[in-house]
Amino acid sequence: GTKVYPVVFVPVLAMVAWRRSPRDGRWFAIGVIAGLLPLVALSWSVPWWSFASVHTNRGLEAESLWASILWLSHFAGAPAR
Repeated sequence: GTKVYPVVFVPVLAMVAWRRSPRDGRWFAIGVIAGLLPLVALSWSVPWWSFASVHTNRGLEAESLWASILWLSHFAGAPAR
């Protein structure tokens, strides 16, 4: 949920702030930009794209909805890979 949180809630919160007053909307935008500046600065030196390589060697997680669907299809006779 924390990976999707900004994508889902930042536009909603921006609309709420803008509807309260345009000044609040501008302050919200300034806060979002100020929060992203360190990430942009660090992204040039930290290989952020390597996070995906960690997930390639993991097995199915018990708490994952998609893993549960794969296991269910495996027990129904479909190969789960």
